[in-house]
Amino acid sequence: GDGLLHSPGLEFAFYGTPVKLLLANNTDVSEISPETNNSRVSALIARLVSKTVLDAVPDTDMFHRLLMCARLWAKQRGLYGQSHDFGYIGGMGWAICCAHVCQTTPQSKSLEQLFMAFF
Repeated sequence: GDGLLHSPGLEFAFYGTPVKLLLANNTDVSEISPETNNSRVSALIARLVSKTVLDAVPDTDMFHRLLMCARLWAKQRGLYGQSHDFGYIGGMGWAICCAHVCQTTPQSKSLEQLFMAFF
């Protein structure tokens, strides 16, 4: 797998970085039935999880910056991207770890402090 959900979306490369935009509407996840298309369910769940993670962090800007740094660190060490096929955590796992750091160290005022708390 490529580490991306098999769901409807637009895939492209932006300055060499692979991007996948998932397509989902505002349907409530509780409205999912057994007849619902699997790719639609994946998109809805991904949207719900992403929103839940963002709602859980005190400062979304610092969270995004920490996540970018953590992913860059992991990519440089071969721990991000295709590596989830070998048992390493995927993109959402990194996001959840970063959210946890942001929640447990809300007093951190700089990206450096957050990054040090991450490790």
